[in-house]
Amino acid sequence: MSGCRPADWGLLSSRQNGNGGVQQVRRSANYAWNGRAGRLQINAIAARPPFMQSLDSMTVRYEEYVQALVPLEAMDPKVFIGGEDASQKLCNFILALALVYNDFKVVIVGHHAVDTVEPKNLMVKTPEVGMFNAVRIGMFRLHAGIFRELFDLIYNNADVLAEPFFSRLERKLTSEGRAHWQALCDIASSRPKDNPELKALLLVRNKVAFHYDPAALFAGYRMSCVDDVTNPPLVSRGNTMQATHFFFADAAAMSYMSEAAEQDALMDILCGRSPLTHRINVALYELVTKFVAERGFAWKTASA
Repeated sequence: MSGCRPADWGLLSSRQNGNGGVQQVRRSANYAWNGRAGRLQINAIAARPPFMQSLDSMTVRYEEYVQALVPLEAMDPKVFIGGEDASQKLCNFILALALVYNDFKVVIVGHHAVDTVEPKNLMVKTPEVGMFNAVRIGMFRLHAGIFRELFDLIYNNADVLAEPFFSRLERKLTSEGRAHWQALCDIASSRPKDNPELKALLLVRNKVAFHYDPAALFAGYRMSCVDDVTNPPLVSRGNTMQATHFFFADAAAMSYMSEAAEQDALMDILCGRSPLTHRINVALYELVTKFVAERGFAWKTASA
């Protein structure tokens, strides 16, 4: 199966070729990647772009994620209620970071859960293959969008980062955690044109992830369903949501992501060659857990 490799939350990993380099493309009769032209011909249902084709084959079952969780602990509810030591806005910010951490993990679990139902033949045009690819591309869109939302969260809370309590919290981080947090802050404060990763995430988030840009989607539609005459727009047209899916819309989003969104930078992020996921894993975990300790609240075993 071509799925997400578990490392640092199930960090996506690219396949290595025989020469030790990264094999980014597997050619088939249904699609071809032209690196010089930056062009991907996409079958509206069957083919997947390089950042989906190049994933290593390793799947973690949902049950394994559940079994890895340690027993529950409880906290005093007042931990996220502001006081003299920490403002309510700072408490809100840390609470948001905890949700971002969870959202990244949920997306990775989602990748793996979908991998367990991968059709045997991905190079045919069937509703089964189309639905599988639709869920996979949807997970990638959410994945990229969450990255960008985290950077917005950091950027829009500069006053929180300047609070004395937060400065004290930063000093409590390990050297690794502090370095990773600083790297995330540097990305959040940079301009997209100066940072290929940020530019890639911004394009995906603003066009096809958390926002819907009609013109961008049409550009993807033209590339996937108009310019390639072998790939007509496809749909399963039933009488219910369960029986219906507009596969041509997935193809449009997929094509736009492959064409417009800084392909190399985006691929590095989603396939695990970027250090971003590891930075987020370490930095956010330490900030949330050390925030609780720094406020003087203890962990205690949760009652059944």
